[in-house]
Amino acid sequence: MQVDERTISGEWSPRLSSWSVGLAIFAVFLNLLAIAVSFYISHWLLHHRTVLNDAVLSVVLISTSPVLALLVLRRCFPLVLFFAFILGWILKAQFDQVIAFYAAGPDALVSKWDSPGVSLLILGMLSILILVVRVVAHIFARLRQ
Repeated sequence: MQVDERTISGEWSPRLSSWSVGLAIFAVFLNLLAIAVSFYISHWLLHHRTVLNDAVLSVVLISTSPVLALLVLRRCFPLVLFFAFILGWILKAQFDQVIAFYAAGPDALVSKWDSPGVSLLILGMLSILILVVRVVAHIFARLRQ
């Protein structure tokens, strides 16, 4: 078995990088689908009137921030795998809520907080934090040169 110098230096191999990019594209699709299902649950199933104001806009921007993080960090396989796993779990939980609603009616969604939606917001804030750390590290690396 031959050892690749890029693997030793910490860079990702081209084969792993192509898997990472493909998984990042899939995770972006999962994120956008999770946001769509969240609006479906709140608007059509629970009949909450969504008014486009600053609060809704900030929630949408925070919820879509994993898309930006996945596009920027698409070659870092562990982070892409983490985001894809969490986004898949969030989407599965949202589909479980839709199935419970159709099986038991509106009483099935009695919790005050939408836990998959809150998880999506937490993941969005985490992705913003990861992007800020990456930008700060990049700035410090440029300043050292």
